[in-house]
Amino acid sequence: MTRISKVSIICTVKNEKSSIDDLLRSIVKQSRFPDEVVIVDGGSSDGTLSVIQDYMTCLPIRLITLPGANIAQGRNVAIKNASYDLIASTDGGCRLDQNWLENIIEPIQKDSAVDVVSGIYSPWCTNEFEELASQLMFFPDSDKVKIDNFLPSARSIAFRRNVWSKVGGYPEWLVTAEDTLFDINLKRAGASFAIAKEALVYWKVKGTLSGIYKQYFNYAKGDGFAFLFPANYAAPYLILIFFVFLIAIDYRNIFLWPAIFSFIAAAFSIRYLRKIKRFSFKRFLTALGISLAMELGTDLGFLAGLLKHISFFKFNRKMKK
Repeated sequence: MTRISKVSIICTVKNEKSSIDDLLRSIVKQSRFPDEVVIVDGGSSDGTLSVIQDYMTCLPIRLITLPGANIAQGRNVAIKNASYDLIASTDGGCRLDQNWLENIIEPIQKDSAVDVVSGIYSPWCTNEFEELASQLMFFPDSDKVKIDNFLPSARSIAFRRNVWSKVGGYPEWLVTAEDTLFDINLKRAGASFAIAKEALVYWKVKGTLSGIYKQYFNYAKGDGFAFLFPANYAAPYLILIFFVFLIAIDYRNIFLWPAIFSFIAAAFSIRYLRKIKRFSFKRFLTALGISLAMELGTDLGFLAGLLKHISFFKFNRKMKK
């Protein structure tokens, strides 16, 4: 058994006044108290900093302000300024289970061959809308996750600083999906992963349709820009192409339109609405709005990211000539 005595928690925040108190309070209550908490603020203007400063008397916080920094830049700066070689990462908008830190560093402490530990995250809901949205979203099932195909979120992960350095840190050219590409780079570099299924983080679900749309748009845009998992985004575009094809065949046929919309509704229901629990007409309508926001955000976001990917790498090729 190898025992690492010191650990730094790192996280990035920006305008998290509504949730930062919950995160910091959950760190205070950890069964394994952190040796250091490094927080990088990307330019908050809502009072987040004052809340963090209030916790400096009960937590060993190192606060770094870096206005304009994206999440990847903030994480890299936090890790560079961390005092210890064992890093545990979480995010603003989260609340930690009281045993999270103890559980997420345990595999590394027990086995010197482990480089990265994947934690789990679950929905944090405060009303019926958020609870319904969480049913339609993807959250890892701790009973089903497998080490070979699970990519941990930066809201619940621990790693040795040397493997972070080996892959060049988090990719700062990405605004979102940076933690996904970081995981992929770690696996390509041969880092050894473990899963700590009891290392649980509660992640705040967005409480509005616009918030959900923006969240899914940004996630998909990051995937498109990094050209990650293009096959996962193919189905909606194939449905759209089929829809346009059917209309082009006979757009004047009024009987064709109900058939087309029924087909799209069936595909949509299979993907999202079958997940609804405690079904009622009101919950169905709410879920329909949420799923539309998710789908539109995903489809438009990936397309925007793909166009950015094409222009970015085309520009880079010109610069190299």
